[in-house]
Amino acid sequence: MASKEVQRLLELKAKRDSEFKQKKKLYYTRRKLKKSNPDIKMDFDFNKILSEEVFNAQMRKIAKMQKAHLDSNQSVIADNIKKYKEQKSKYYQENKQERLKYDAKYREKNKKQLQEYRKSYYIKKKQKKDEYNLKVDDG
Repeated sequence: MASKEVQRLLELKAKRDSEFKQKKKLYYTRRKLKKSNPDIKMDFDFNKILSEEVFNAQMRKIAKMQKAHLDSNQSVIADNIKKYKEQKSKYYQENKQERLKYDAKYREKNKKQLQEYRKSYYIKKKQKKDEYNLKVDDG
């Protein structure tokens, strides 16, 4: 009996905590929105917020921030990309034999499916090429 009451109390406490966290998150989200855009009302006028002018301005602002971030961290990003490429090439060199074995097994196992895929791929490729040639001839 006591364990059920304790369990119920724990459930109620967890529910109260989750509700409190949700309310807190909502409060801080509204507060942050109000700080960043004081002209926006808290009842969210979606027509105003999502109007083309406001939306485009926000997108431009985000793009500028992202570009500034990339510009300021360009050398770090380039170093990380270089490290990743080196790590990837090293991994592929170390595991070349295992990959070749696996590829051979996979090709043998799925031979018919791969053949069908290749046929459909080349047919689609030829159709696209023909469509492009027709556009070029017309244009």
